[in-house]
Amino acid sequence: MSSVRPPIIDIAPGESHIALRYPNKCFYVPQVFHSSKTFGMVAPLFINDINESPVLETIYGPNATYARDAILINNHPVRRVKLFGKVVGERYRDFGFGNRNNHIMVTIDDSSSSSRSQIPVKIDESKYIAKGFSFGNNYGKLIEICGVCTFRFGEREIRSDFVNVLGNEYDIHIEIDRWNERLEFRRDVLSIPWVYTPPNRAIIEGDNFTDEVRFEKVESLRRFHRENLRLSSSDDFSQMPDLVREDSMIINHRRYQESTPEIIEISDDEDYEQDSQEFQIKHRPILSPHKSQTRQEEEIKIIDIKEASIHIITELQLTIEFLMFIIKREFETFQLVDIYKDTTYFNHLTNFVQLQLALSQLQASPRRTTLKFQQEILFHKIRHTLQVDYKLISVTKSQRVKSKVFHEIYDELNQILIDLQQVEGSSIFDLLEYLDSIKLRYGIGDSFPYKALNSIIDYIITDIFRNRSHWKYDSKYQLWHFSSYIT
Repeated sequence: MSSVRPPIIDIAPGESHIALRYPNKCFYVPQVFHSSKTFGMVAPLFINDINESPVLETIYGPNATYARDAILINNHPVRRVKLFGKVVGERYRDFGFGNRNNHIMVTIDDSSSSSRSQIPVKIDESKYIAKGFSFGNNYGKLIEICGVCTFRFGEREIRSDFVNVLGNEYDIHIEIDRWNERLEFRRDVLSIPWVYTPPNRAIIEGDNFTDEVRFEKVESLRRFHRENLRLSSSDDFSQMPDLVREDSMIINHRRYQESTPEIIEISDDEDYEQDSQEFQIKHRPILSPHKSQTRQEEEIKIIDIKEASIHIITELQLTIEFLMFIIKREFETFQLVDIYKDTTYFNHLTNFVQLQLALSQLQASPRRTTLKFQQEILFHKIRHTLQVDYKLISVTKSQRVKSKVFHEIYDELNQILIDLQQVEGSSIFDLLEYLDSIKLRYGIGDSFPYKALNSIIDYIITDIFRNRSHWKYDSKYQLWHFSSYIT
């Protein structure tokens, strides 16, 4: 009687990033899941894929706790999934009238298997009602959900953060489109085992042992700048412009004596190139640093200058302040010029532009443009980013600013934070998970910075809730922790 030979399995001694190794693929430890392409995206899957995925404890044992809310498809770690299916059952969980824990367990079926194509989905009561569901009257509806897969009481279930009604039981063409999407994802991504390469990987070539060192991003940038570092010779120094060769004390002393402003405003003229000879900047004679050393001591004056502190403004801060202006105006429609003329915003805009112009002059390539022109360019760049790239606002032809999408996100975020504060003890808000969710649902663009979302959260819990002491932010994992007890 022949027997089937079991697969060769080992625990990969000496390979700390491998938890279990098969001949054709490896299962990697949860600590490196973030390096996988599928872990940071919303993966379109069949329900059967989830139900057939291995139980993490069979691979990682007690270390499976480090893979919280993750599943393995082939050997790809997946955290957030996108499913579709027809409603085939509902179960209402009532915790009392108006209780925020009330939810409905909706069972959906995508016909991906004869026996394992169903999965329960947890939908909050508020989302359930907002999508127009009526309990007991939804059988056959075709819906799509996004959420996190959990393992409760030996069964898989989905904790949804987004629900959308696609159609009814007769919309076969919609089902076919969803099937094609998942088949393409399976073919292009899931069918090929994930291979993780550690940052420092030893390679043995024949009898020679070599180390291929892969540097982290910070070290790579450091080496890049070091390669571009150029030690100037005396000949190079002689060819430098006088402005670069001057001593800093002489430059500051001359600037203090000069009454002309550092930024020279030049009006934009249509015949700029023809009349360019009219713009002549007369420089004062440059005092050589060698001659300055021969001055008598009585000629040297020590001037006490009380300099005001410089507040460095970044473009991200200007973008965040634009959003905060909308919030403080309670999302009312306003003219675009209102925020441009706002004293605080205009001052910060001016500081940023002046710094940029100063840097361009120090680089010996001053741009012949006005301060006002640069301010308007930067302002409309920020407006364009919020309107076109992030899709948070819309601007009419009469330059009236509307913020419907941003208003919806703000209200939803505010409600989520309120719900977290109702939990006895402690709760966690995953910033990046929520950011992925709103990017998918509202299409706000992958470049939307999480720091902007963080600023809005900080404003809500500090200025609206006034209980900042109950919240702590974990910058390493981008998690907000709430505790009902002040620490």
